[in-house]
Amino acid sequence: MCRVLCRRREFTTLPSALQSRRDCLSCRRRCRRASGARPCSRSKGRLAIPRYRPMKNTCPMKNTCMVVRAAMVVLCLLPAIPNIAAAADPAAPLLLARDGRTRYAIVIARDAGPAETLAAEELALFLKQMTGAVFPVRTDDAPITDTEIVLGDTTRKARSDLPSHLRTDNWEGFAIVREDERLLIMGNIPRATLYGVYDFLDVELGVRFLAHMVNYVPTRPTLEVAATSRVYGPPIERRTIWEGGLLGDATRRNRMNGISFQVMDEKTLGGVKMIGRPTHSFQAFVPHENYFKDHPEYFAFYEGERRDRYKGIITQPCMTNPDVQRLAMDMVLAWLDEAHQQNPYNKYVVSVSANDSPWHCQCEPCLAINLEEGVVRGAGGPQVRLLNAIAARVAVKYPQALLKTMFYQSDPPQKTRPASNVILEVVSSIDWRYPFDDPSKPGVSIMADRFANGSRMVGDGSLYVWTKHTILFSDYFKPNPNLRYIAYNIRIMNEKYRARGFFAQNVQSAGADLQPLRYYLLARAMWRPQDDSRPQIEEFCRHYYGPAADDVLRYLAYLHEDYGEKAVSRGDEHRVFTRTDEQRHIRIAEDMLAEAESKADTIAVRLRVATLRMTGWKMMLDHAYADMRNDPSYVAPPEVRMAGRRFIETGRAARVTHMSESYRGRNVQTEREYYRRIRKLLRHGRPDDPSDPWIEDDDGLLAADLTNAKRLNLCGSSITDAGLAALRHATQLESLDIRYTDVTDEGLVHLEGLENLTELHLGGDARNVGTKITDLGISSLRRMKKLTVLTLVHTRVGNQSMTILRDMTGLKHLALSYTQVKDQGLADVATLKALQHLDLYTTAVTDAGIGHLQQLDKLDMLNLYDVTSVTEEAVNTLQRANPDLHVRRY
Repeated sequence: MCRVLCRRREFTTLPSALQSRRDCLSCRRRCRRASGARPCSRSKGRLAIPRYRPMKNTCPMKNTCMVVRAAMVVLCLLPAIPNIAAAADPAAPLLLARDGRTRYAIVIARDAGPAETLAAEELALFLKQMTGAVFPVRTDDAPITDTEIVLGDTTRKARSDLPSHLRTDNWEGFAIVREDERLLIMGNIPRATLYGVYDFLDVELGVRFLAHMVNYVPTRPTLEVAATSRVYGPPIERRTIWEGGLLGDATRRNRMNGISFQVMDEKTLGGVKMIGRPTHSFQAFVPHENYFKDHPEYFAFYEGERRDRYKGIITQPCMTNPDVQRLAMDMVLAWLDEAHQQNPYNKYVVSVSANDSPWHCQCEPCLAINLEEGVVRGAGGPQVRLLNAIAARVAVKYPQALLKTMFYQSDPPQKTRPASNVILEVVSSIDWRYPFDDPSKPGVSIMADRFANGSRMVGDGSLYVWTKHTILFSDYFKPNPNLRYIAYNIRIMNEKYRARGFFAQNVQSAGADLQPLRYYLLARAMWRPQDDSRPQIEEFCRHYYGPAADDVLRYLAYLHEDYGEKAVSRGDEHRVFTRTDEQRHIRIAEDMLAEAESKADTIAVRLRVATLRMTGWKMMLDHAYADMRNDPSYVAPPEVRMAGRRFIETGRAARVTHMSESYRGRNVQTEREYYRRIRKLLRHGRPDDPSDPWIEDDDGLLAADLTNAKRLNLCGSSITDAGLAALRHATQLESLDIRYTDVTDEGLVHLEGLENLTELHLGGDARNVGTKITDLGISSLRRMKKLTVLTLVHTRVGNQSMTILRDMTGLKHLALSYTQVKDQGLADVATLKALQHLDLYTTAVTDAGIGHLQQLDKLDMLNLYDVTSVTEEAVNTLQRANPDLHVRRY
């Protein structure tokens, strides 16, 4: 209903159909136009609405009645008048697009920040993918129309205008508001508006953000949306997964507000930011190496003396020492001072937690406080009092900041509760195969007691959960069927124990056991824990594995209902399976997943299924390696040879960097250790092959007779520049792999005479090895005119090297991922007319560079994974020029 101000300045109520046209109800002389209304229709030669004429006022409501009668006449005539829209039924679906066209525009504030701007871009992107229609993005200084999707606070409406039932105090809460044909999505903070857009795409439109650059977007050229007003605020304020998880856009689109201990897009979006040292922070407050020599009194009194270490492990500080308290307070405030200048939409959390050590101070003041607090094990009493002293200082200067602690290897205090601005972090390692409220299952009752004690301790405060529930840290490829109760258990922790933050520590790389599905379920459960993970498992598999989904779902059912139930629990998180169980698993899993892989209809789906098969292959290879060590004559059978070859091939394609928990760098466990072990296993028991010798290091290379060598795989070995000098005499060499070694430009000089090479693999990983090769080193390859395969991944080569490749006219496979090659370099690559396979993922090429590739009519595979600067339009243009080309975007 609308209000129109008449000459007597009385407001009259009219049907919303007239409001949607915003026509005045009287002539310009006798009616003041309502705010935003168009001039009287009479003045435009359209419908002449009877003028309001003052009459003798015998009835106080007569003027109102006259206007209402006029309005009723107009309503009767509306169906016959095309220029006036019919009233919108608030219960009717919104028609956002018809046959690939739309009347709607997306509206943001003229001064919208990065989060609201991104929200508009993302909404327009997915609506176009869904309908084919272009939804223009406009600012709120454009004229008002009836068909708008308005994002954030604008001149159209502010959050303060919303009725109380569409408001929430939740920090990241938002409202989706239906007003006739207009839709508004408004968040309490800019990031919440973005989350509201993603939630609208998810709930109302059925879009799913499955993995990094993998989305399910239903095709609906005619898009009707049953949109009604609603409000939502996520009950879990910190939603974070370990760094090997969803990654990139999938993390943001699934509404996670952190990755590991960091905030994604911090300057533009913000989130829950852990500042300072994320855990075990006492070592940062009072570093042993800085203070023990001059101030041993700062450290634990243990077994009769002050110690900085005991049995090789650092000790805890003496928490009752006033200087230790001052150092800790000063450090926390310094961290907050620096962080507070970064993003006003961050929520800052500082860890004040004990070192990873069981050696607590046993001086008289510390023991006295422990006795008073009822603490028998550890130093929970001194810790909570130090914590509360810091919290009091922080509350004065930064009332919105929080402190986080855990009573690690210590009993919690029984008397003193943590201050209200303190979060207690609980480390959870329950057996997630079972519901958290089922005390009959192993480990559940122990963890339930720990959560209950923590909840009682914090009173009205909150718990944060550091959960290690989803993988086996000793082996990332050991099957761990614990997916079905992820959302259920997170909901129990949230509703029953007031867990408001979750950090899911998982694998450190892509490709591990069920990783994409596992992270998808975790993200959805943290955002909306009231949902059920079980139907989400099937939904994910249908979209992610396509025609292979039925076989993958059979495999998952077998894992949960058969293999997982045979587990022998050790503690709460590690499960051990016998070799007999594993051999049975290999047979069953291989049958199911080989069938699934045969049904894959794209290269991407085939790789996804092959990644699932890696768990069985690794079991097979580990059994074979144990047999080799026990039997010097062991020879790998055909199925083991297949498993070894495909494990390496799939691991590289899936970007596997870790086999278990490790902090020695990326690809150390894979390229330098496990893959080399596989290759050695597959050679064991076979006669030495002079054409393909096995060499470990420089000494072996310098001592080897390479006269008849045709192939030399030194990938991940200890070879250096000095050892490559031996290759000057290997003139018959046809294939050389020196990836993931310490070879530099200087070593490549020794390869100049290898003119018979057809395959050469250089490079490595930017965070580990293989990055010391530049354009200077590539100049040593000029004479290699017979090359058909060249790998330069993770080298520092750029456009200059591409001019050298122009003479390698036989190149069929060229890998330039993670290099500095840009558009100009692709102009030279486009002269390689024999090229069939080109890898460019994670490079800075753009549409202009991709346009050069139209000249390559034999190109059948182009890898553009994570190349965000290339548009779909450019890819479509390239594929029209070469219909047989397959482009991998994810």
